[in-house]
Amino acid sequence: MRTPEEDPQQHQQQQQSTQPPQQQQPQQQQQSQQDHEDTSPPPSSAAASAAQLGQQQQQEQQQQQQSQPQSEQRPSPGDLEQQTEAEQQQQQQQKGDLAAAELQCKNDKLLLQQNSLLDSLTSERIARLAAERQALAAAATATVAEGNASLLRRRLEAAEAAQQLLQQQLEDRHEKEQQLQQELQQATRECTAAKAAEQQQRELQQQQQQQQQQKYDELHTMLQQLQRKYACLQQQQELDAAAAAEKQRLQQELLDMREKLLQQKDTVAAAQQQVIDELQQQKQQLLQEAAAREAELKQARERTAAAEAAATASSGNEKQQQQQQQQQQQHQQTGMTEEEAQLQLQKMADQQQQQQQPMDLAIKLLVQLDAKSHQCNGLKEQLQQQTQKAEAWKAAAEQLQQRQQQMQLQLQRQQTELQKQMQLQAEQECCMQQLLQQDKKKSQQIQILESEYREKEEEARRYIHRNDELLQQVAAAAWELQRLRHQQQQDAAAAAASSGTEQQHASATQLDYQTLLGRSNALKLQLLQLTEHREAEEKRQQQQQEQEQLQLQHELRELQQQLQQVQADRKELAAAVERLLDQRQQLQQQIEDLQRGGSETQQPKDAQQQPAAAQQQQLQQQQQQQLNVAELLEAAEDKMRRFVTQMQEVAATLCVEQQETSKLLTETQQQQQQLAEQKATADFFRSECTRLQQQLQQQQLLLQQANSRASLAEQRCRELEEAVQRSQEELHALKQQQHREQREASQQQQALHSKELLLVELQQQLQQQQQQATAADVQHEERCASLQVQLQLQQQQNATLLQQHKQDTQQLQQQLANLSDVLRERQSQHAEARAAAAAAKEELQKIKPTVGCVQQLEQQVVELRVRLEEKEKVIWLLQQRANAYLESSSSGSSTSSSSRSLTAAQGAADGQPAAAAAADSPDAAAAAKGLQQQLQQLQDELESCKALKQHWQQAAVEAQQQQHRSNEQQQQLQQQLEEKVDAVNQLKDKQQELETLVNEKTLQIGQLEASVAALKQQQQQQQDAAASAAAAAATTDNLRQQLQHLEGELEREKKAAAAAEARYRREVDARTADMQQLQRAEQQQQQQQLLLLSLEKELDTTRAELKSTRSAAEEESLSLVRTNASLLRDVERLRAETKSLNDKIKQ
Repeated sequence: MRTPEEDPQQHQQQQQSTQPPQQQQPQQQQQSQQDHEDTSPPPSSAAASAAQLGQQQQQEQQQQQQSQPQSEQRPSPGDLEQQTEAEQQQQQQQKGDLAAAELQCKNDKLLLQQNSLLDSLTSERIARLAAERQALAAAATATVAEGNASLLRRRLEAAEAAQQLLQQQLEDRHEKEQQLQQELQQATRECTAAKAAEQQQRELQQQQQQQQQQKYDELHTMLQQLQRKYACLQQQQELDAAAAAEKQRLQQELLDMREKLLQQKDTVAAAQQQVIDELQQQKQQLLQEAAAREAELKQARERTAAAEAAATASSGNEKQQQQQQQQQQQHQQTGMTEEEAQLQLQKMADQQQQQQQPMDLAIKLLVQLDAKSHQCNGLKEQLQQQTQKAEAWKAAAEQLQQRQQQMQLQLQRQQTELQKQMQLQAEQECCMQQLLQQDKKKSQQIQILESEYREKEEEARRYIHRNDELLQQVAAAAWELQRLRHQQQQDAAAAAASSGTEQQHASATQLDYQTLLGRSNALKLQLLQLTEHREAEEKRQQQQQEQEQLQLQHELRELQQQLQQVQADRKELAAAVERLLDQRQQLQQQIEDLQRGGSETQQPKDAQQQPAAAQQQQLQQQQQQQLNVAELLEAAEDKMRRFVTQMQEVAATLCVEQQETSKLLTETQQQQQQLAEQKATADFFRSECTRLQQQLQQQQLLLQQANSRASLAEQRCRELEEAVQRSQEELHALKQQQHREQREASQQQQALHSKELLLVELQQQLQQQQQQATAADVQHEERCASLQVQLQLQQQQNATLLQQHKQDTQQLQQQLANLSDVLRERQSQHAEARAAAAAAKEELQKIKPTVGCVQQLEQQVVELRVRLEEKEKVIWLLQQRANAYLESSSSGSSTSSSSRSLTAAQGAADGQPAAAAAADSPDAAAAAKGLQQQLQQLQDELESCKALKQHWQQAAVEAQQQQHRSNEQQQQLQQQLEEKVDAVNQLKDKQQELETLVNEKTLQIGQLEASVAALKQQQQQQQDAAASAAAAAATTDNLRQQLQHLEGELEREKKAAAAAEARYRREVDARTADMQQLQRAEQQQQQQQLLLLSLEKELDTTRAELKSTRSAAEEESLSLVRTNASLLRDVERLRAETKSLNDKIKQ
């Protein structure tokens, strides 16, 4: 059991092991001093002190090795600078360690002198020596504290330098990214502008092509109508020639069909005989093979073979009888068809004599067709004249194209003006993107501040942890004081018994008391230093948070001002759009008034037709240009709307990001507190878990060894049992295979019997199909004769159609006369439209000077915007410089306060506070005055910057007002142009409506005339040949249906015959395959019998082997039982040993 005096020393050692390497150095020195004082070493303590110095150096080297991987794990941009600083720090540490070692050596020498002079010197000398020792210890602690403080300062400076480098690199990266984004945006804008220009050019070309195509289509439709009329006449002639050719073709087809049918009958009969002979031969061969094989098998197979032979004999007789009957029926049918053909030929001759009369009428109609062909030639000449007119129109179209090119040049000028406007809008979009990038930068700065805040919180926790450890040390020191006082009281009671030993005890107690006082003083100094550091860090954090809040508020105000400006711009744009709409309506009214006045004064003249057409074309081109301008204006309005929506989205995102940042800060604080608590508990439980796990592992190793021996014995028993089971399963599987093979053989025999029956049924079906084919051939010949009669009726119908075509030609002549009247009316309308176009041209010339003024105003606006952007950049740079000065001043004040606290602590430790304060006071006052002067200069600069900013903002407002005025003037002019364009479009629509009405009326007139002529002709035809037409139509329909039906039946019969032949062949192949399978099955049976014999032999051998293995297994099982018993004894012995060990551990 441990004494209460040893517990606090162990507690202190545990705390020192948990402390970082920087804190352990002074504690190690104090412990070494205590050890020297308590133990009071003999004269050979110099060697011990040297050994301790070696141990301390080894510990310092280990600490340096531990710190190196930590520094490697934290990557930083300035690795070279950090390495140099680390080397300097190591050198300073080594110097401090050497000084501490020298002091310790001196302390050890003094201790040796004190021990040698204890007997001779008085109590006063002992006190002096103790005071000197304390002074040396205080000096050592002060030197160590100074070394640590210098190291901390340098580390902080290195960290600040690394942070600055990181910030610079991040800023460079952000600038590069911004440049790349700007370049991409410019490229996209250029691409979009090029695409828009190409689209406009394509649209203009398409419109021109459409206009030309409309004109060509009108001429083409006229030509097509005339060509159709001429084609109708040619079709009539071709139909007559085709009818005669079809007669001859049908006659030849009938003869060919008869010859083919006779040939098919002969080939089918020959093929049937060949197939029957081949089947008989195959059957005989199969029967012979079956008999030879069934003789070897059982009696049941012989009976089945005899039954099959009898069945085949009866089927052969039946087939011969059926073939003889079919041949007799065929001879009878062939005789009947020839007699019927003679009768039909006689009937056809009578009908031809009766039909000679309508052929005479057809000859007369042909004479009339010749007369009408002469009229068609006259129409061709008229078509040639119209083609000449079309060429003249083409020449006029070329002139129009030249004028269109001139108008395109004017459009290009207008497009350049629009592009300038688009550039202005693009610049506004760039400003928005810059604002968004600034927001991103601010968010990144917020993240950096959060990371710094987290690091500072971690440092604060470390300081708190140090405070807790120091408090624990103070408590331990107080407990030791109480213990010593208690011992003093006991010693005083025992002083009466031994007076000689009182002085020694008193001196020892005084030394212990002095050591404790030294420790308590050192701990108090450390507490004071830590409290000062903590307060300074809290002040720094508060100042930084206040500065960050002020910056965020300033940025929010700027963003709100920008949003207000954007909203004001949006309102002004909406008002300008409304004004443009009002001006458009006014211009439309003016154009309508001009049209009304022009319609009253217009008078068509034939001499002015050509210039009027040119003016009309110019008007059309101008209208297209104005439409394009209107589309571009609408696109610009859409872009402005999108710009406003983007600004609103940016404002919303900024508000959301602010809310999220505030939430994240609160959440991070809560999480950090929870993590600190969890880490403390986790470390405590881990230490205990590791200790328990080590004990469990030792016990598990012992148990595993015992279990492994038992498992090996069980595996041997299982393997023997599995071998016996496998042999039994193999025998059972062989028996099952024999039963399966017998079943398969019986199933194959049944399948052969069923296939033979199917062959007999298929032969019967083939005979039936042959009979049906002969009957269908007879019916086909009868129907061909009836078709010849129907052809004669169709010739009569063709004659009636010729008369109808003649009447159609007369109607076409009347339509041509009407079309000439319509052309004259259109020419007069074109003249009127040309006069209106000339008036519109004059108005456009008046508007041109106003467009030049608008261009000048736009250029002035662009220059003003460029100046404003440059001034804004200057203001932004001044603000950044002011912020940098403020940050540098705050960092200088913080460093001065920290240096003052450190100097004060060192003065208290050395015992000279007054001299240090007097030396530092003039430096601090001078630094404070310099900082105040810098602050005043910065304030003056900020005020001047604010005045400049206000001046430039006023100038920007004035420039924006001028820009708005110029935009309003430009919009008014654009509205006027749009209204004029709308008026011209209305005139065009009216012209198109008039043309459509004229065309519809001409078509209606032609339709009415055609209907009147058709009614007259129908009345005459109905009286003459109503009955003949109805009869001919009915007969032709019936004949066509019958022909189609016959052709379908022939195709079906052919398909059925082919399918039957394919089935027969398949069944023959299947029969041969079945016979081959029987042979294979017999071979397999023989092989299986041989296998059974071999298996029986193997079973006998395996049984003998099993008997031998069983005997061996029984012997092994007996040996295993014995080994198991011995293992159980060993396990019980091990358990007893473990219990005894556990009891000893508990004790």
